[in-house]
Amino acid sequence: MKNQIFTSFFIFGFISAMLSGCSKSATTPDTTTQTSTVPKISYNFSDAYGVLVALNTVSTQTVGGYTIPVQINTPTAAFPLTIGGTSFQDGGAVTFNTKPLAKQSNNAYVYTDLANPVTYDQAIWSVSGSVNVPAFNYTDSRFFPEFTNQANLPGAFSKMAGLAVVLGGFTNNADSIYVVIISTVNGKSVMKRLPGNAVTSTFSPSDVAVLGTGAGYLEVCPWTYSIQQFNSKSFYFIKEAAYVAVIKINN
Repeated sequence: MKNQIFTSFFIFGFISAMLSGCSKSATTPDTTTQTSTVPKISYNFSDAYGVLVALNTVSTQTVGGYTIPVQINTPTAAFPLTIGGTSFQDGGAVTFNTKPLAKQSNNAYVYTDLANPVTYDQAIWSVSGSVNVPAFNYTDSRFFPEFTNQANLPGAFSKMAGLAVVLGGFTNNADSIYVVIISTVNGKSVMKRLPGNAVTSTFSPSDVAVLGTGAGYLEVCPWTYSIQQFNSKSFYFIKEAAYVAVIKINN
């Protein structure tokens, strides 16, 4: 059995460097290079007292010659100690659709009970609160972002030619889109961030020069957010999908 399940980099980026990335408002793409196999991508909400994410990772698994999609839903939450900070504080009990998230050693919250997967047919957040985090309940009724062309993502590309990933006509309900290429050979990655209506994500030869030659992953990640006020504090609710494909990186 060939298992191509890949845990999205957004889980780790949100927990370890939540407020160090690019904001949704920028309209020009940017490129960053990471040295880890799992890129640490995050959100830049300078007024956030909390960020709560409903993440859907879609990869593939090949069984008996048939390729089938595999989805993992991972609600995640964190409450910065200081506005714009990357250290987190206790927020009390946090649930998503009545299922509890596990508080990590750094006070970030992640749903870890994969034996009892959470569904995204609804999105009801509940936070019991703490000294500095108000208690609240919020139902996020927005449509989940999606990318409908995962099956046709390229299986290989040449570093000398670069890569263009077609997005137009295949992305729905997104404010922004991240497109990431990850080399599993040398642990390097490159990322483009584009607005939700972007037509194409283009990586030039110079963009991808840092990547190792051989196996890798290509991810298309549309996402959207809303801002809600509780006790005059801003909390960001994100819905994000990560579509993962195996890709071969050639010279």
